[in-house]
Amino acid sequence: MRRLRQSLGRTAVDLMSVHASCIKVPDDPRVRPSRHILRGLQEAARQLGVRESAEKQELISEFRALMAGRKLRAVFQPVMDIRKKAVLGYEALIRGPLGSTLETPDVLFAAAREAGLELELENLCLETIFAHLPPAVKEAKLFVNASSKFLAHSVFLDDRNLAGIKRSHPRVVMEISEKEGVWDYPTFREVLARLRSSGLQIAIDDAGSGYSGLESILQMRPEYIKVANSIVHGLHLETIKREIITALASLGRQIESSIVAEGIEHPAELRSLLSLGVNYGQGYLLGRPSPRISH
Repeated sequence: MRRLRQSLGRTAVDLMSVHASCIKVPDDPRVRPSRHILRGLQEAARQLGVRESAEKQELISEFRALMAGRKLRAVFQPVMDIRKKAVLGYEALIRGPLGSTLETPDVLFAAAREAGLELELENLCLETIFAHLPPAVKEAKLFVNASSKFLAHSVFLDDRNLAGIKRSHPRVVMEISEKEGVWDYPTFREVLARLRSSGLQIAIDDAGSGYSGLESILQMRPEYIKVANSIVHGLHLETIKREIITALASLGRQIESSIVAEGIEHPAELRSLLSLGVNYGQGYLLGRPSPRISH
């Protein structure tokens, strides 16, 4: 196999393992794979690489056109007070053009990474959200997703930008995903202090999904801790999930953070959350994302 790897290169051998696993290369040095098989595998790997490269370039081109045309859409999902059955606020979510390759946020942000335009996309997301706020959203809290890197950028922290956000909506909560992590907590705490002095609140998104969740919570002391969908789904059936939420709720009370359970889809999940002392939630059971708000 070492000789074969030297001949074809790592990519081709890896592709053999994935796409041609039915072909076995014996360890016996007396046995050599025929040259036409090797050439066939090498050509298949080359064609696959060419096709993937072309598809990637096509996606990047489509993304650049989207950015140039500012073709993003904003939808809003209610965040509910599940005890009072009242709206606490709305989370703003971004979508690409309807029916396009870039419609879903996962593909959209993956294309931004490939193009090296992640911060530019985040900035356009923010502009799109504030340009399409339904009247009902302006009367409640507005939860907006952002990376820690974007929040720490000088353009976002500019006094005029922060003042503009405050004018656009007086009750903004910036959501920071736990999955991304923070590069330097002492420095980022200064960023958070700046945001709070400008009237913004902080939420940690996807709590329970990353490796440094408790550290993030303790370092940032967010106003809201949003529990990840993966923890909420089926919590009425799994003791460990209920214990995680109980622990987060207890921590939240100690640092004066409110717990928001994400991804509530079944009445049994809602009942379990209420029994665990959770006051806020969102999910399809409570309201789907929409560009228009009827509340």
